[in-house]
Amino acid sequence: MRASIVTIPPLAFRGNNPYHNAFLTLLDSIFACLVVAPAVVAYWRSAWELMGIYVYPNDNMKTAMVSTAIGFVGHAVANFGQFFFQKAFHPDRHRILFYVISRTYTLIYAVVCVNGWRGPWYLLDKYTEMEFNTVVVTLVVAVVALVVMRALRNISGAPFAIVNDTVDGYFEIISMFRVPLEVESQYYCCF
Repeated sequence: MRASIVTIPPLAFRGNNPYHNAFLTLLDSIFACLVVAPAVVAYWRSAWELMGIYVYPNDNMKTAMVSTAIGFVGHAVANFGQFFFQKAFHPDRHRILFYVISRTYTLIYAVVCVNGWRGPWYLLDKYTEMEFNTVVVTLVVAVVALVVMRALRNISGAPFAIVNDTVDGYFEIISMFRVPLEVESQYYCCF
């Protein structure tokens, strides 16, 4: 999901004056820390709580399973459907339709992201105890999994790390494992 103003290139506001660029960077950082970060936290907290109120409020196991399913299925649909969405909805062809679909997609994907964390978190709470050994084992397994997938750097986030998107497609989901077709095809020779 990319910037709201689709037609403006990323470096359009950058000028030749280094002081102007530094000032814009400072304003951008202040805005990100004081407005965007609290808004994101408020959204996550409210979406998390609303799922608890409206989806099986009296049964933690069912609400956890529904949240996990929404998270996994939603992420799979977004990942496998990203190329279809990019071809079918482009701002140069049907601008109004693009804005309606892209904003609806953003709202749905935001719910999917919250549920992708909420469900497994509730399941972890349900099946593990709050003891030191359990916490250490869970932490070690998670860190080892992230290291194996070369994704440990993804645990840093705002306000410690602010990364701007550099992908052109609104629906494109960045993946570390994307490889060119000729590299990918050599793994199919094993069969």
